[in-house]
Order: sequence, then structure tokens, then C-alpha cells
Amino acid sequence: MPPTPAEVAPADSADVLAVCRACKSSNLSVQYGKFGYYFKCGDCEGNSPIKLTCSAGHKERIRKDGAKFYRECSECKTSELYFENAVT
Repeated sequence: MPPTPAEVAPADSADVLAVCRACKSSNLSVQYGKFGYYFKCGDCEGNSPIKLTCSAGHKERIRKDGAKFYRECSECKTSELYFENAVT
């Protein structure tokens, strides 16, 4: 069951401390592949995994809504904006 709108806490993409593991660039976009969501680097074309855990230590999942990606914890019933891809 998805969280209610009152439980969704928006965040800014700049709050995400994600960088490419190969070249350390922050020019990233979220993509979906065989093993789930990952960051794709726009500079070196490398990829970096997305690993999430909530503050209570539960495993979170990613939910996509257009260009926005939300991190959700079903046990805590929370959802917050995690990252937003640039619209091209």
C-alpha cells in the first residue's frame, strides 16, 4: 500500500550525496537495468549502484513517478523524494 500524501516528504536532488564511483562526477541520472535502479554517469558512461536503508535500518525500495524517484520504506510507511532526473 503506497504512503498517503501526508507521509511524502519532498527532498532536493542536491541533498543526495551521489557521485560516480569511477570518475567522481555528480552528472548522474537514475536508470533501470537487470539488477534494478542504478546511477548512470553522463561523463564517463559508468554506473554506480543505489543502496538504500532507512534511518531505522530497514531495506527501502525505489519508486518511480515520471522523472522523480522516491525512496520508500514499507515498514516505516514513509516515502520521500530521493532524486529527479533532468528532463531532456
